[in-house]
Amino acid sequence: MSAYQNVEQSLEAERCVILDGGVATEIQRLRTARGEPEPDPELWGTWALYHAPTDVREVHSRYVAAGCHVISTDTWSILSAPEIDLHGQWMDAARLGIRLARQAIEEQGRTEECAVAFAISDEVDSPRREATIELLGRVFQHEPLEDPRVLELLEAL
Repeated sequence: MSAYQNVEQSLEAERCVILDGGVATEIQRLRTARGEPEPDPELWGTWALYHAPTDVREVHSRYVAAGCHVISTDTWSILSAPEIDLHGQWMDAARLGIRLARQAIEEQGRTEECAVAFAISDEVDSPRREATIELLGRVFQHEPLEDPRVLELLEAL
């Protein structure tokens, strides 16, 4: 049974499903504890994907180890973030966010117990974003990365 089926069964049986917490907030705490500079608060999701992917994966890993059933990607304002213009298409950032969450789950040995949810703000809640939601579904199924800069980041991990 997949992690998604486990979550679905828990919800149907009215059992508790534990979601992770604020990923960006935890990344900020982690970086602050190490004395590292903080970026503009508006860029936390996509900034961390490109500039601190190991921190993103570490925070996900901590939530997985704590027993969460669902890990959300660090992609909250992905469609409107200025960082996307600097690094390429939002789909590659989406793929990276999904990949980092899945890696953390795999590293903790919980692939059958912990699902990944794509975090996105209400910026998709409009008729003109219907195609975006359809594309996100495809990204979730297949996460091949096309942006060579993103591939380099993953190889460095």
